[in-house]
Amino acid sequence: PVQDFKDPPTKSLHYLSSRQALADLAQFHAFAMKEYSLSSSNKWVSFGGSYPGMLAGWFRVKFPHLVHAAVASSAPVHPKVEMSEYNDWVRYAYTVESVGGSEACSQNIADGHEAIGTLFASEEGRTRLASLFNLPSADWLKERENQRDFAGEGVAYFPSQGNDPACTMAACNIERICAIMTDDKQGDNVSRLQRVRASQAGWVKAAQKQMHKEASSGGYRDFADYWGWQTCTEFGFYQTCDVGSKCPYTQGLDLLNDQIRMCQESFNISAETVAANVEFSNVYYGSLTPVASRILWPNGEVDPWSTLSILKSPSPEQQPTLWVKGASHHAWTHETLPSDQPSVEEARLAIRKQVTTWLAEEGDMGHFQIITEQ
Repeated sequence: PVQDFKDPPTKSLHYLSSRQALADLAQFHAFAMKEYSLSSSNKWVSFGGSYPGMLAGWFRVKFPHLVHAAVASSAPVHPKVEMSEYNDWVRYAYTVESVGGSEACSQNIADGHEAIGTLFASEEGRTRLASLFNLPSADWLKERENQRDFAGEGVAYFPSQGNDPACTMAACNIERICAIMTDDKQGDNVSRLQRVRASQAGWVKAAQKQMHKEASSGGYRDFADYWGWQTCTEFGFYQTCDVGSKCPYTQGLDLLNDQIRMCQESFNISAETVAANVEFSNVYYGSLTPVASRILWPNGEVDPWSTLSILKSPSPEQQPTLWVKGASHHAWTHETLPSDQPSVEEARLAIRKQVTTWLAEEGDMGHFQIITEQ
């Protein structure tokens, strides 16, 4: 066990990996079987969403003799160094009409960020941006790193992975943001982006303050970057905004080198090693074509992580997929609320039906009887 997570990350995080997590699950399985006097007639089903969704699916892939079936929700099981697909899909998410998006809204967000990129190039443009968005100064915007911080990942919060159709705060979801971005009274697209940012300022600041408070009170502020470590050692998933992509933000400011350098700076892991680690993960787990049975792969329509999940089943009968219209990142795993989208409610019923069917099937692996010749 790790005694102190404030040790150098390469020491304190040495055992942090999906492979170790799966081994821990197998150990828990053994403990629970003994603790609760379970037998082979007790069938196990692994559930999870996002990274736990990856683990849920992989638990069935790697330990089919322990877990009877799995529901791997919003599970990006195809690790990839540069995940340009993420922001490309954000662009698509803002066109989805069932959650309040439109082609015009998505285009206006992209055009506004493109205009900001143009404004960076002149003193007059930088002065306008500094004044409009209440930034430190026009000179501050001369530095590429400051431009990246401001516009490389959007000048405001644009939820798609975390889109909540029922939220009530200003500019808190796709529908509310699109209402601003398609309102001609708000001025040009740059002005509309400023309006989105200003509308979010109060609740975003409050949320950040609360996160800082919780981190400080829990003693986590100085802890190592757990997920960052795993992106370097297993998964990649660096969400970029390349020139010529569909990314709706100011393109060319948030590139692979900007993100992957964290691995070298924080963990002394080179970009070449990151690439090799990601390649190994795909070989080890099977990427988008794992050899397995009884795994359900649900994904949400506006969730960018769906782009690296299993959308086309390698074996439809044994590994079915479920596409949840208008849904965000594993929304159906959240607490049931009266405001839930009909598609999310339907997804829960579909998952229940599939799991019930599988539980009625006999296990095909896991409990063996040794037969000796007479």
